[in-house]
Amino acid sequence: MKKFGLLIAGGIAALVLISTIGPMVGLAVSLVILYFILKQFLKAETKRGKVGLGILGFIVLMASPSQCSSYHWSYCGICSLSSL
Repeated sequence: MKKFGLLIAGGIAALVLISTIGPMVGLAVSLVILYFILKQFLKAETKRGKVGLGILGFIVLMASPSQCSSYHWSYCGICSLSSL
């Protein structure tokens, strides 16, 4: 019976782990996309290119905090910092 309880506890822990990894991966992908947009922004020579990349970067920046769950990031304030 003890092994069955440990198996159930391990299953619950695995589900919690899977549910918290998804938003963190989404946040990492958003920040990598933002990094490449910033690199292209700095390379752009035309004003039209800079404006377009600036708008795209702003959209990705505003989408980044939505990837992190409020429970996981509430203590460190990354969501509120990146939305400024």
